[in-house]
Order: sequence, then structure tokens, then C-alpha cells
Amino acid sequence: MVREETKYGQIILRPQQNKASLGDRRLDFVVNQIEKQLILILKRLTQMEKRSETKKRIRQDGHGFARLDVLGFDGSNWVKAKASPTFESGLGVVSSVHGVNSFTLLISGWHTIKGHGLANGFYFLSPTTDGELVSSDPTLGQEVQPILQVIDANSIILFPTEKHA
Repeated sequence: MVREETKYGQIILRPQQNKASLGDRRLDFVVNQIEKQLILILKRLTQMEKRSETKKRIRQDGHGFARLDVLGFDGSNWVKAKASPTFESGLGVVSSVHGVNSFTLLISGWHTIKGHGLANGFYFLSPTTDGELVSSDPTLGQEVQPILQVIDANSIILFPTEKHA
């Protein structure tokens, strides 16, 4: 028997452990440590998912943008993106307008836009109308820039900037 004393002064007698039970305790310890690491990993992944929503509130006097406009940057100002090989690609989508001088731009990742009004599917930068989203694939020979995929009535995934001819 092994005599143990608790921090409250109680004496406990336990049977002496053999090597097998010591191995079991070590295995339990290892499993416990692995569980702790998995919980930490899951917490970090959840935080990363929350941070994957990349958005920026931008002040630009008299911008004239509307919700769901696709924007590019011309070097000094945000402008409606053009599906043209000579112009800046669509870099993001306007999620909300805060008056004539401010708007929120979504850049890439999973976003919530409540009641966006888009049907499920893929959307591209319009080859004919600056800053407009279209659900039909552009025809052969036109600039093709996939912008987003609608997941449900409130969720979209915005693609990183990428153009294909």
C-alpha cells in the first residue's frame, strides 16, 4: 500500500500500482494532451474563419456606388470595375453604403450580406456594364472575371482577384 496525504491533511491508502497501470496512466496523459491540442486547433480554426471576412470601410467623397457594385482601384480612387484587359480588375464588392462619402468594401473570403437578393450560383464581372455582377458566363473572347459564389440568402464567398481571357 502507498500512503498519500492530501493538502487538507487526510491520509489515503492506495494499492501500489503495477507497471501496466502506470502505462495506462501514461496513455491517459498522452490522450488528454492530444485532446487539449485538438481543442486549441479547433479554436484557432474558428477564429481564422471569423477573420476570413475581409472588409474595409472606405471614405471617398461623392463615390456614387451602390450595394453589390464591383469595384477596382485606379491608383488614386475606387471606381466601378471594367471587364477589360487595360483596366484594373474587380477587387471587391460594396456591401453597404454609408451616405455619399463612405461605403464598406468586401475583398475576399466568406461574407454575410443579409438579404443580398442574388440567386445561388456563380457571378462574374459584367463584360458590358461597369461594376455590375452577372450570373451568366461571359462569351468566348470576352474578359472573364469570377467575382463571387452565392451560398444562401445571406452568405457569399468572394474570390481573390483573378482574370482570364
